[in-house]
Amino acid sequence: MNCQEALSLLYDIIDKEASEIDTRQVQEHLSRCRDCFDKYELEQSIQGFIQAKLENDQPALKLDGLRAKIAGKLDAIDGEARVHRRRSPFRIASFSLAAAALLVVMIGAASLISDFVRHNERLIPLERAHWSARENPQAFSADNPGSALIARYHDNLRYELHHQVNDFTLVGAMTEEIMGVEMGHFVYSNNGSVVSVFVAPADRFDIPGDLKDNEVVRNNLHFFDHNCRGCRLVFHQQGSVVIITATNDTSVELLEFIPGHMAI
Repeated sequence: MNCQEALSLLYDIIDKEASEIDTRQVQEHLSRCRDCFDKYELEQSIQGFIQAKLENDQPALKLDGLRAKIAGKLDAIDGEARVHRRRSPFRIASFSLAAAALLVVMIGAASLISDFVRHNERLIPLERAHWSARENPQAFSADNPGSALIARYHDNLRYELHHQVNDFTLVGAMTEEIMGVEMGHFVYSNNGSVVSVFVAPADRFDIPGDLKDNEVVRNNLHFFDHNCRGCRLVFHQQGSVVIITATNDTSVELLEFIPGHMAI
């Protein structure tokens, strides 16, 4: 297991949603790779802090109390880091957490955590669906890949997908329920590089509002770009459909990856 594969599973490990095999392989990788171990420790600490805040049924903590909790968390992290090694760049990770915690104090923990939760709910399920396709593209393979589903979206939503996009070829498709919405998941491949294309009805799925500041206009299409956790997502809408492209391959320019067009 390489670093990218291990990091893509971190949230599943932290949330205890990973399989026993994946968990064991990630743990073996973390025992050998200090950079990934530091990333895991930082993510786990942030998740724990947020979960504790969400589970607190009291009104918002007073500022002094919140500062004290943050300071205690940072002390605990630094103590754990010293157990693993005497001199460690992990202090950089602790500093990052300190900066994030200060931001929580400055603008209000409740608001920031709410945004974080919305991000998890609206974006991470799409990333996980892409990672699954990337790890097991044969699950999408078919003798006549995607033709029936392409015809369905053409007839029902007037959107026509291409079998070939740039140098990528459609290798298969299926419908998946993601965030309560049935989407078409089309998988394109080129020499081991994989791009997922999700097609959702525009009346059932909205492009997340927090991406509006990342708008890019190309070829009269409005794209909304997002990078996180080693996976890039690009959203755009054509008529009655929202199209989301996803890949973990940084060499693929998703703003140039147009999988279809509105049918007449």
